[in-house]
Amino acid sequence: PFGSWHRTGAMMEKPLAEIRHDLELLGIESDDQVKEPEDHIAALCEVMAMLTGEEEALQQAVFNKHLGPWFNSFTRQLESAESANFYKSAAQLCEAFLTLEQVRFSVNTKSSKHKLKIDVKNVTDYE
Repeated sequence: PFGSWHRTGAMMEKPLAEIRHDLELLGIESDDQVKEPEDHIAALCEVMAMLTGEEEALQQAVFNKHLGPWFNSFTRQLESAESANFYKSAAQLCEAFLTLEQVRFSVNTKSSKHKLKIDVKNVTDYE
């Protein structure tokens, strides 16, 4: 569940250094009790939750840099795990939520002339 793994194929790589740098700029420190690296999917979702009161452009930048590039790889991997029945459902929920966030943050904030339109009407269809 680590960004470094899904983006580079190895743990503790550049994506981890980048999130640590950005968290420092944001004034967010990890708890000494937490042993997981900051590029863990749960940690990044927690950071996004902490940013809900901040400017949308900041939320967009953090999501697009630290979650957007790899969450699909993570959820696909989890869904393909043969003995992880609970986590398959959790992966589907994670993918659905983060895809909605990806759509929300895909709008070009620099120009209101050209808006990216993405049709998401089937996101809520269930089997």
